[in-house]
Amino acid sequence: MTTARRRLSTVAWLTALIVLGGVQSARAQIDIAGLSSKREFTASERNRVRAWVDERVAALGRAKRPNDQKRARDDLIKPFEAEGATAQFRDLYGRECGRALAPLVGGPDFSFAHPLALLLLRMPVVGTADALLSAIQSPHAAVRYQAAKGLRALHAVLSDPAEYGPVLDALSQAGIAESEPIVVEAIYRAIDFSDVKGFTGADAVARALIPILRSRFLQLETRSRHEVADIPAFQAIASVFPKTTEPDLRQQVAWTLARFLRHYSRRYTELGVTGGGASLLAPIDACERALEAVAKSAEGSPPPRDRVAAQIRAKADHSKVLAALAGWIGEGDKSGTLNGAPWNLPRGLSEK
Repeated sequence: MTTARRRLSTVAWLTALIVLGGVQSARAQIDIAGLSSKREFTASERNRVRAWVDERVAALGRAKRPNDQKRARDDLIKPFEAEGATAQFRDLYGRECGRALAPLVGGPDFSFAHPLALLLLRMPVVGTADALLSAIQSPHAAVRYQAAKGLRALHAVLSDPAEYGPVLDALSQAGIAESEPIVVEAIYRAIDFSDVKGFTGADAVARALIPILRSRFLQLETRSRHEVADIPAFQAIASVFPKTTEPDLRQQVAWTLARFLRHYSRRYTELGVTGGGASLLAPIDACERALEAVAKSAEGSPPPRDRVAAQIRAKADHSKVLAALAGWIGEGDKSGTLNGAPWNLPRGLSEK
């Protein structure tokens, strides 16, 4: 997060606490007992829930001691987790909690924000998505990590493109900016909706992944390694690619995966079997499995029989690893699987 964005986050956080802290104390007398068992709510009842949540959040903002803060958080989550609470009530209550917590959970105070992120994980309803997206912009990696986990937990309820589309866009932007590998992995998993039966947003998932992988590729070439962090992205592509429909997007995926495989293979030749090259086996295997899904989804050349991962697993020398790579991307005047239609990548990727 840039310095300017952090300042804005700090201002928003402090402003929210001041506003919430000024809620009239009479609201403490508001009672929502009996509402949790209902399936339909009047405007007055919805307002009562909103006022009740605002008072609980204001009490949390006023609490100074850790025990008092914990008590306030327990009070806030209690109605949602009450025995017999209906799905309709939890949707309503979770939406109000998400609205009230959104300005706070991305704030600069880790000891305040992190427990709120954990609290949101206990409310897997659509209404908490905005608060989790606020948390994923936190200056604290641990908060961002929990936010990504929370957004992944919402997969089953984000069934409409109008709901999951903005979430995927925001996750993609967060992934581009992310520097912590463990958070990158969590973001990839939050983007991967393959765990949702009948999910129809394969193109949206691929579009969200590609910009992150491009950013990650630049990082791998210039500074930090942590190649294993990208395995969840390759696994997601292997799952969703056969369902993608946009030709240009499919081309981008094929090109991006090919670049990663070439990078990994060259790194192996640099490191050698005894110099750390074997550590590349897992990401190479995941990348090739994704490329296999790419190749099998089109009426083009089949995947090569000889795989880079198999050569590394067998502790092969550099020449055999590079020959297996050429089976995918070609070399010299020899074409590989991805050099033919419909991918038409240049041999060795030399033209880009």
